[in-house]
Parts: sequence; structure tokens; C-alpha cells
Amino acid sequence: MGDQVSQSPRVYLDQNFLSEIAKGTFPLLFESFRSRKMQLIYSWMHIKETARCREKQFHLQIANALTEMNGAYLHQNTLYFDRSPQQQLDEYLSTQSDVSNQTVASMGKFLHKFFGGQKGKDFRQLVDDQRKAHADLMAHMVKCIEMLDEEERGLIDQYLPILKMLPETYTQQFEDSAEKMLQRFETDFPSSTNFNAATEFRSANKIDHVLLDKIQPPQVMEQIWGQINSTGKTFAPFEGANEFLAGMSKATGEEFSMETKIITIYNFLCLIGYQADEKLGRDNKFRAALSDHTHAACGAYSQVFITADERMAMKVFAIYEYLKIQTHVCLYREDKKTGKSHLLVGKEIFAST
Repeated sequence: MGDQVSQSPRVYLDQNFLSEIAKGTFPLLFESFRSRKMQLIYSWMHIKETARCREKQFHLQIANALTEMNGAYLHQNTLYFDRSPQQQLDEYLSTQSDVSNQTVASMGKFLHKFFGGQKGKDFRQLVDDQRKAHADLMAHMVKCIEMLDEEERGLIDQYLPILKMLPETYTQQFEDSAEKMLQRFETDFPSSTNFNAATEFRSANKIDHVLLDKIQPPQVMEQIWGQINSTGKTFAPFEGANEFLAGMSKATGEEFSMETKIITIYNFLCLIGYQADEKLGRDNKFRAALSDHTHAACGAYSQVFITADERMAMKVFAIYEYLKIQTHVCLYREDKKTGKSHLLVGKEIFAST
């Protein structure tokens, strides 16, 4: 299996495309993976998006399809060929709880706000939501400590005093950072109940996303930045994508990995409206958009990335081209009149629009 797998082209599919194959929509592609003419790669984001659906039948459908197609699991830059998709899904589900999901959701509301979501709520209300989620998480932590049996307590006895102090310590740190963040947001956005920061950013920087969408390869990212700066409203202090990434890396205090660069540029393209996803104010659309940037990052470890989402394909192509990632970006197209389908590769995606 090792020799055959290593010689087969590695293919990464976005979630919607994987779901369609699992339903039996593309039998020829399914057979190509099953016979190992191509090596399917799936990631933790596929597992997470599958788990998001509460229908166990869908879980089983995806897990069985991944197994039959000999899917290799991508984890921390390494491919694993011996991991059961069902086991990966079960392990992920076992780590989920209402408390942890509530905490993650409360943090995501802030970013959603910047793309027109959470209408009717100002930043103070969003912070209050985070406070409640944080309090519930700390209470859950205390409860878990109290539920330890005598043997378990014995194993961590020396750490118990520290563990018991953590909720209070974390709460103080949370309040300090939350208040600073709130003061900054209320200063910058005094009227924040119904606003879209992405739209305001584009307007303030005179960014015309309609013109951006007309850009053709090659050097898509360079053209995007050139067009932004040509308005005379430079996205200060970054004159180009290199400076932007360097500045973001410096701000976070860490050296960006390839995956982080991809995600950062993908989010930037969403912010300026390049091939913008529609209706991001809706929770489900926003969650899907957040998943897309992770799929783009994971797809870089394959030789072929396939999606049926035209806007996603263009963003991913622009990013891979700029970062000199050799993965071929493919757009699946189906002619609704004839029922025939085909793949557009690389620059062909832009020529079709």
C-alpha cells in the first residue's frame, strides 16, 4: 500500500464536494479513490464539519465513504494511512460539550460582528455573552476537580492547590483583557449595534471589490495590492502582501507557518471583498466561510485541491500562486442543460467567469 499510495496524486476536497461524493453523486471519482488511482486526503476540519451535523446517519455516511476511498488523515503536516475515519469522528465528538461549544461560539461572535452578523447587539452585550460562557467554563472546571475520585486525586495531589486557583486566576485575566478590548471597540465603533466593519473598512480605504473581482492571473495578489494602493489610500503601514504578513507576524509575536500565512491572506481577501462570500451576516454562512480558510491551508499539502465553489477556487488560486505552492486548484463545473461535468484547472477558472 505504501508504494502505491506514494505514487498516487494526493487530492484534497472541500467539505461540500466530499459530502456529494459520499452521497454517490460522482461515482467515477469515488472509484478513482477506492482503487487508489488517486490518494484522498482529509483533515480535522472535515471531521469537525461532519460532526456539526447532528444526524448520525450523515456521520456514518461520511466515515464509510472516507474508509472505502482509503482516505489518509492529515494531522500536523503528517499523513496517517492507518487511522479509522469513524474513530477520528468518535474521538472528536467525545471531546465536545455544551460548555466548550458555548465558549467557542461566544468568541466567534466578535469576528462575526465585523462581517455584519450579530445584528441588534453592541460590543458590550457580546462581552457579556463571553462573561457568561467563561463563568460556565470555570464552574465546569471546578466541578470536574470535585468529581475526581480518591485514586485520581492521589495522582495529581501536588497540583490540586494550583488547579483550584486557576478559575480565579483565569477570571481575573479574562476581565482585564475583556475590559481593554471593550474600551477599544467602543472608542473605535461608538455606534456598533448594526454595522459591518468589513464594509466600512472597504469604504474608508476606497476599495472597489467589483474591480478586484475582474483581476486575471498571473500575479493576482500583486495586482490586488496594486489596485488597493492606487486609490491613494494605502493600507498603511503595509505596501504589499509581504509587508502585511511580516507586520501581522510581528504583531502576534510568532513566526508564521505556511498554514498561518494561507489563513491570514484568506481572511484578508474576505475583508477587502475579493470574490466575497454572500450573506456572511448569517450564522451558517459565516461558519462555512471560517471553515473554508482551514480547508485552503490543509489543501496545500496535496497535489490537487478540488472545490465546486468558484469564489473559493479563485481565492485559493491567488494565495497558492503568491506563496508559490505547487498544488493545482481545480473548480468542478456542471452544465445544468446537458448534465455534463468537467474540471477547470488553475487559470481556466478565471477565464470561465
